[in-house]
Amino acid sequence: MKSFRVNSVVLLLLSSLVFYGCTEDDETTNPVATSNDAFKTGMLTNYADNLIIPAYADLNTKLTTLETSVNG
Repeated sequence: MKSFRVNSVVLLLLSSLVFYGCTEDDETTNPVATSNDAFKTGMLTNYADNLIIPAYADLNTKLTTLETSVNG
């Protein structure tokens, strides 16, 4: 009988923790814009313009050269 009560209490506590952990926070549903957003936008734009797009263009050139040499 005692183990049944202990198991019931443990089950009740675990269920409460799961339900509490799954609730939504009001702060996370409406994020506030910060000054970091402008910094992140600038940083990602810089990465795209100076790293990603040139690397993609170089890859495209190399693939075109490879395709020409294989088919030629």
